Amino acid sequence: MKFLFTLHNFFPEPLFGSETVCVRQMRELLARGDEVGLFCASNKTVSIQKLTEEGLQDLKIYRVGFGPARAQVLLSVWKPHVEAAFSRVLEEFRPDIVIFHHLVRLSMGLPGRTRKAGIPSIYYLHDFYPVCPSYSLLNHENDLCSGGSPIDCGRCLFSSRFPTLPGFVHGIAPFLAVPLLIPRRFLSEHLLQDVDLFVSPSAFLRDKLKELGFNMERCRLIPYPAGSRPIEQEQPKSTEGLTLGYLGKISPKKGVSILVRAFEQLDSVRLIIRGFSDDSEIRRFRQENPRSNAILEKFCSDRSEFFRKIDVLIVPSVWYENQPNVIIEAFIHKVPVICSDLGGMAEMVRDGAWGIVFRPGDARDLAEKVRTLNENPSEVSRMKAAIPDWPTIDEHVNTLLEAANLLVQASKK
Repeated sequence: MKFLFTLHNFFPEPLFGSETVCVRQMRELLARGDEVGLFCASNKTVSIQKLTEEGLQDLKIYRVGFGPARAQVLLSVWKPHVEAAFSRVLEEFRPDIVIFHHLVRLSMGLPGRTRKAGIPSIYYLHDFYPVCPSYSLLNHENDLCSGGSPIDCGRCLFSSRFPTLPGFVHGIAPFLAVPLLIPRRFLSEHLLQDVDLFVSPSAFLRDKLKELGFNMERCRLIPYPAGSRPIEQEQPKSTEGLTLGYLGKISPKKGVSILVRAFEQLDSVRLIIRGFSDDSEIRRFRQENPRSNAILEKFCSDRSEFFRKIDVLIVPSVWYENQPNVIIEAFIHKVPVICSDLGGMAEMVRDGAWGIVFRPGDARDLAEKVRTLNENPSEVSRMKAAIPDWPTIDEHVNTLLEAANLLVQASKK
């Protein structure tokens, strides 16, 4: 079968949640002998060596460039030149099915082009992009949002993407965004008509989108795949206290500031924060958090090495995470998780069984949960033993192929 994937980011840039899932799927399909193409937004070319290292040397890549990254959530609403390029790829590559992983930096009209070409499609829901232009359901004050008007959305976008603009610009900016955000709602409604099957990794994401008016009748739950077989961890790491770790982007919605405030209240517990882009970002973080004793590390693709150093993973996000890959990776490394009692995170972590949940945004509650665990380190071993198995990439792709085959067969009738 011939698969064409779409993605908003690709090597040589660092890859995160949705990109990681897409790469795992493409790698497995190529290993099985399927033909795979990728239509992606990228301004850089990846080397053959990197593709070979990733098992993607036979991947057919079609790239389109994009402008200023911060503006893409606005500009990605409708891009005629991207849609024209996509139509040419459909004609040249002639896929049996298209799998959309994200449309930001691309164009929300791509599924319509696929429908017009008579090709079935699957849309992977990684976040709230169909109903939220900034995809996180966080407003401009980093509070959870229950949906808003185009003006409200415009205010959020400009405040989060262009925080250094003069105050008077922020006053009129939301109104400047309305001409793009109104047609965005129209295109979002067309997604429901143009996509044959939506896939959600979590019940929470599916149900939240439905609550916000996005029809989820043609939606199937398929969890994200584990990237490797279960890996046993040595434990405990030290007799002097637990080592806890954070792995991910350094951004407000990820709750890193809550993590730092919590650990300022703790003794005899080590914290590793990995995810900084460069040394300058680490220096800036040190200046902004002079009381923090956390070990700060730059982003590194070797995640197994990170999990070997920690006893427990912390995911303190303040937004509705869908199904964080970092939690799945913790599970396969048999590392218990402490996370916010929010969204898809709480759906994955059973409190008191193989992890602990704390009140979202509450540094004091997080500190108390960590302190109690540090005083009872045997609980880490107990939770480790209770961590459930997670679907492998082989099992995941089998489910994906089953769904894809049904759609392809139906399209030929």
